Amino acid sequence: MTHLQRVANEIKNIGLYDLVLQDVQKIAQKTTLSEDEILNIMEKNPQILEDYKQINVEYNLSNIHLKDINIDNLDESCKKKAQRVNSNLTANGFSSIEEKSRFKKLAKENGKLR
Repeated sequence: MTHLQRVANEIKNIGLYDLVLQDVQKIAQKTTLSEDEILNIMEKNPQILEDYKQINVEYNLSNIHLKDINIDNLDESCKKKAQRVNSNLTANGFSSIEEKSRFKKLAKENGKLR
């Protein structure tokens, strides 16, 4: 459940949501708004809340930090693959999240992860 009062406060006061605030200001046709006015505009314009949520998700995703797979606990047949995943994580950053997750899942399913 979304706490709308908090959303209005964050739109008004946190720079991360400045683009959303600009949209709200454009709808209100004024630059200074109270939280209640922002709530009212969000109620009439659901896209404002959706934009807030999207920015929030993207911000949270950008703060994910991955660790290399610990190869010490892997069966020998999986170590080379794990080392490749680790090197891909280092070289490619975010693009390897799915590969790392898929590899860990396969290793567990095949009983290779101790």
